[in-house]
Amino acid sequence: MSNLSVSSVTYPFNPNRDQPTAIAPMETQLVTPVNGVNYATFIPRSAPFFGAGLKLYNNATGAGLTRNVDYVLGYYYDRLSVDTYRELYGCITLLNTTTPVEVKLDPYAVLGGDFTLNDVQYASTVANLLNNPRTVDWSQVADTPASYPPVQHSHATNQTLNYQDYVDALTAMQTSVSALLQGFLTTINTHIDTHGNAHQASKTDFELGNVANYAPAQVADIPSNNSELYVTLDIAKSVYYSLFSIMNSVALGSSELPDIQSSAQTVNTLKIFDEASLLTSDEQANLTLWKVYYANLLIKANTGTTTVYTPPAANTALARLLGA
Repeated sequence: MSNLSVSSVTYPFNPNRDQPTAIAPMETQLVTPVNGVNYATFIPRSAPFFGAGLKLYNNATGAGLTRNVDYVLGYYYDRLSVDTYRELYGCITLLNTTTPVEVKLDPYAVLGGDFTLNDVQYASTVANLLNNPRTVDWSQVADTPASYPPVQHSHATNQTLNYQDYVDALTAMQTSVSALLQGFLTTINTHIDTHGNAHQASKTDFELGNVANYAPAQVADIPSNNSELYVTLDIAKSVYYSLFSIMNSVALGSSELPDIQSSAQTVNTLKIFDEASLLTSDEQANLTLWKVYYANLLIKANTGTTTVYTPPAANTALARLLGA
């Protein structure tokens, strides 16, 4: 028998032994053997409890107690142990003891919920300990609930009806789907890697039947009057300079062409201002410099000389009259 001051305790339902608040606090119990026997049984206050991780000590000496040597667990709770796949017990029996012993239990994990006895139930259960605690089920000792919330648990396939057939069918389905996906990916990758006309499409399929497959014209093509070339904006400018200036094809292909185009625009604009008597004497002198610069660029482009020419300063008339 044991001597423990009882009080009501509550814990959350902990079938998977994973609730951090379903841990009973450290407790001590003074256990006294019944006359004529060399063992003593007691029920921890928060039973039923999990056998795994349980730690007991002789509180007087501090020595740890070894399971199945110094003590055994009893009142095995068969129904919940099977459902949770964890060993649940209701009592502890000290072995080889004939005198009172104070036992200390470290904090221990409990089943909790409605399975934890209230103070009246605990006192009644302790007062009516049954013999053979190792063979008696906890449900025969305590007033356990008839039902409880669903408990997540696993079963071996050989403990279920046709479950292995279900697993085999899923595996076969997975293999089939994987093969189909692999074939699809192979087809897609082959299509991506295919060069040329992979879809065997024609221009007519894209409403481009009237578009000829002509190459873009080059500067050297301008004198040829080739009717099977397309003209870009850059070549269109070159055509203009070929028609309305003295620039030959060599000059049109010169790197000086952009500078010639911009300086021609400057000279032509300033000439119009000069003819309208809008230039100052300084601006007229600057116009002369621009004409010389423009002429030198034309000569350089047509002859292929390497002389470097520096453009004059910007004419003030451009900013004064155009705001440029």
